Amino acid sequence: MNRRDLSGAAGAGLVAAFALATRAAPLARIAAIAAAFGVGALFAAAPMLALFAAAGELGAFARRYFEVGGYVLAGLSNEPFGGSFLSPAGILYLAAPLAAAALFAVAAFDGRRSRRWRMTAASAAAAALAGHAPMLLRSDEAHVLVMLAPLAFVVGATVAGLRRADLRLASAPVLALALLPALAALRPEHLTRLVGDGAGRARAFAAHPAEPALVGGRVGYRYDPAAPYSVFSALPLGEFLDVAQRLHAKVGARPVVVASAIGSRGHWYFFADLVPLPSDPEPSMTILNDRLRAHYLAELDARGIPCVISTRPDDAEVEIFRRQPGERDESILETSAASFFVGCLRGPGQPSAATSSGSSARSPIT
Repeated sequence: MNRRDLSGAAGAGLVAAFALATRAAPLARIAAIAAAFGVGALFAAAPMLALFAAAGELGAFARRYFEVGGYVLAGLSNEPFGGSFLSPAGILYLAAPLAAAALFAVAAFDGRRSRRWRMTAASAAAAALAGHAPMLLRSDEAHVLVMLAPLAFVVGATVAGLRRADLRLASAPVLALALLPALAALRPEHLTRLVGDGAGRARAFAAHPAEPALVGGRVGYRYDPAAPYSVFSALPLGEFLDVAQRLHAKVGARPVVVASAIGSRGHWYFFADLVPLPSDPEPSMTILNDRLRAHYLAELDARGIPCVISTRPDDAEVEIFRRQPGERDESILETSAASFFVGCLRGPGQPSAATSSGSSARSPIT
């Protein structure tokens, strides 16, 4: 559960409040819809819940599921907007809620409009307002643009309200104001990008590609092994997969912390088939916040780190790993983009890395 789930609940609450306030639906009908939605969600989740319950892990699953939502409510993911308020993202960040509020006001108070349009407009405005709420918590430009997606529904509902058949002179100026933020943020390059995107989609539909092949045993990836794996890593795909295999050979099935990597840490867990420590590292990878970082490191320090992978010798995880008692194996994996440091505690009777993998048991990295 994360901020997007919370915004979905907030949007549903706004629509329900609108329906009650305007008498568009009685309380009994809203309660029946909410109950049906709850039963449907429970039905969809039942197999997964049964699986965790049978394994005796239902409590742990519930804690992990609500963990990210708890971090959000505690303010651990807060990040202010750092861009220019005159940029497209800045304009929409400030003005999108005003546009949604204007549309919501027209839907609520212009009783001469059709019931169908009023409910559609209120739903679009509620989605935009609910989507904007998480941006007040984590407002870096990437999240601002993602959470502005519901604004498209606001624009669509506003244009529908300005059509001749539904035009009302008393509320038309308010609807026109709701369009201003989107128009003010529009730039010529946006139109060029839309045209280019359409042309690219047309070419993709007309193409007849060869049968896709598996890459690294994974379905859905087919790239040139010599080309940069730019989405997840600067390494060429062939080298990326080779390094992933070498990392797995060194770590095996032992829990490991990927402190830093070339590209996304999460995809090294995936492609190298590593066992992450903790079992759900998602908060530490997606919520970049000093308070959460301190909480995460304290948890690792108390729990201990069997293995660590890093591309930066000054990573705090490496320091925690080296403070632990006992013998350890440390080695370096060289790549064309950077070097991976791999360290693992040596268990009882376990041979050194020099014996098992041919690499140095003690690296000179400091």
